[in-house]
Amino acid sequence: MESLKEDMKKISEQQQRIKDGQMEVRRSFKEIESQCDQLNKETSLIWRQTLYNQQRLCLIFKILKAREDNNFSMVAQLTQFLRELMKQKMGNNN
Repeated sequence: MESLKEDMKKISEQQQRIKDGQMEVRRSFKEIESQCDQLNKETSLIWRQTLYNQQRLCLIFKILKAREDNNFSMVAQLTQFLRELMKQKMGNNN
């Protein structure tokens, strides 16, 4: 009978260790999931900033090309568009 009590105690301890291990795995998984969400947000922000920079560079190159071609009305138009794009970006940062 004493041996049976000891065996049951050992089984109970093993079950508790398993339960503790499962809880630790759940905590780790939630932490990894949170880090993944944060990484996704940061990646999205970088992607949007890259797109904005590409738009600005494209406009700048078009302005330079229009200046080279002495097309000053196009220069003025593109410069205004670039200013509006930058104002819009500044408004989104606030």
